[in-house]
Amino acid sequence: KFWADATYRLAVRAAQAKKNELADELARQLVSAGCEARIMSHALYLVGQMAAASEQWPEVILAMERLVTEYPDSSLRIPAEYWRAESHYRESQYDEAGKLFAQLQRMTHGRTDAWLAMVPLRRAQVFAQQSDWAQALEIAQDIKKQFPNFRQQHEVDYLVGRALASRAEFDEARAAYERVIRSPTGGRTETAAMAQWMIGETHFLQKKYGEAIKAYHRVEGLYAFPQWQSAALLQAGKCHEMLGQWKEAMSLYTQIIQDFQKSEYFDEASRRLQVAEQRSEITAGRKRNQK
Repeated sequence: KFWADATYRLAVRAAQAKKNELADELARQLVSAGCEARIMSHALYLVGQMAAASEQWPEVILAMERLVTEYPDSSLRIPAEYWRAESHYRESQYDEAGKLFAQLQRMTHGRTDAWLAMVPLRRAQVFAQQSDWAQALEIAQDIKKQFPNFRQQHEVDYLVGRALASRAEFDEARAAYERVIRSPTGGRTETAAMAQWMIGETHFLQKKYGEAIKAYHRVEGLYAFPQWQSAALLQAGKCHEMLGQWKEAMSLYTQIIQDFQKSEYFDEASRRLQVAEQRSEITAGRKRNQK
């Protein structure tokens, strides 16, 4: 009669020891055996957790939906609802994710558990994915008031920056991006690299090419994220093109080709290098003729 309880405890210990395959196997044994409700709900949740750890989002949805449907009074109902919504979000099923996160926010109204700040953040991110920047901004700006100690506030500030930039409020957008960069928890993350890159983009859109070049070079120099480093070098090269500085553009495109051969910007850098070389030769020829 103690088999189910013992098996669940072993599954939990395996999960804590990062032995995810063993934890999943034991939890699934419990689900297959049809044990008592208390243990069954916890077993389903553990199956979902192990699936989430390996990013098997459809499996997470199945486990969490069964928990929510069959054990609606379980103490795990709220976190299961979260993981169900999160899985749809990770699968880019934004309409469904948005509905589930909105429902979860209503269910948890008034609660201030730290992790629940993820719910409005995800809602705002869903609206951003749907290009509804007004709704995204409205939700994002309320998060700090309700959850002042949210460890992922830098994600919120980045979203605020994107929303403000969409309205061409570039000074305000840069202020939001600066908060990301200065964040004690987010200042060295990929989000910070993205924020620094977006500072460059705001200057680029305002045709402030000198300022944009400085911002892009900070991405390349301060953050070890090849995707954003190569993107920044490419954009900086475009700025030099706009200023007629062909040799400087050539140097940056060459750097991408040499240092970021796996970058998605490799081909564009190669094409732009050829054009920049031609324009540089033409410019040099004109100068020689003028002499």
